[in-house]
Amino acid sequence: MKNIIFLVTFLIASSFLSAGEKAQTGSTRLDDSAKQALIEALADERRAEAVYQAIINKFGQVRPFVNIVEAERRHQSKLMPLFEKYGIEVPKNEFDADKIRIPESLIDSCKKGIEAEKANAAMYDKFFQFVKEEDIRETFAYLQRASLQNHLPAFQRCSEGRGTGNGQGRGMRSGQGWGRPF
Repeated sequence: MKNIIFLVTFLIASSFLSAGEKAQTGSTRLDDSAKQALIEALADERRAEAVYQAIINKFGQVRPFVNIVEAERRHQSKLMPLFEKYGIEVPKNEFDADKIRIPESLIDSCKKGIEAEKANAAMYDKFFQFVKEEDIRETFAYLQRASLQNHLPAFQRCSEGRGTGNGQGRGMRSGQGWGRPF
């Protein structure tokens, strides 16, 4: 009888301990494919930031790059709470704007931006096929929308010689877009 009471007490205490540890670390179990999707998404946003910063370094504070490089930083910050929640170590940023080769012209850089944003959207489409966690799916959808609805059209205008400048224009601040998150 003492053994049964001890066993029940041990099992109850163990369940409270593991629940307390989970609450303390904030981590939730995530399968390897979803974990890898988060890591790849962060790497893609970091790559984009580095490439767009390299273009700014070469051509100066030109739109749409000055706007989109800031958006890429915000996108990275949208992913960080998911790394914390799921207990994933944030990988080191391997991308350095000073080591990235970019096209010789601003127009060609904008064309590369078009390719990059389409690839970004396709990457998220691939992730939607297997990521089940709603918070991750919502974040990925937000980031994909930014690529398709904001970055891609800006690069398309830029590739046509429109929508470039020194980044000092009023942009969306004078209209309904003031305060947009991306």
